[in-house]
Amino acid sequence: MEARIGSPSILDDNVKGKKRSRSAEGMAALVSIAKAMTSHLKETNGTMAEIGHRIGYDQDLSKARRRVYAKLLPLGFDTHTRMKVTAMITKDAAQLDLFSIVLEEDKAEWVMMLLGGFFNQDN
Repeated sequence: MEARIGSPSILDDNVKGKKRSRSAEGMAALVSIAKAMTSHLKETNGTMAEIGHRIGYDQDLSKARRRVYAKLLPLGFDTHTRMKVTAMITKDAAQLDLFSIVLEEDKAEWVMMLLGGFFNQDN
């Protein structure tokens, strides 16, 4: 077989074949990278959602602490007692829930029971 200048030859076919296989390998690598990036982005989105949830939870607790302190103001306790009771109530979600459902007219008695240790885990 005679090779002419400018005409395709057997060598040209081999070169083209190699280019195609490299191209296929390159595409496979790109697909692999895209899959890895997609997986990473999903993990990042999950992490961001968790951070957002935690920030929201912290803000809710902060609001709850302010509400507890405000609800203690009209009960006639001194500042030191209000701060102590606020800390006692807001450190435990169960205490916070219980305080929030107690009737306003019963809150002072409830606070006295709390200060007296009535709601300790031992009782």
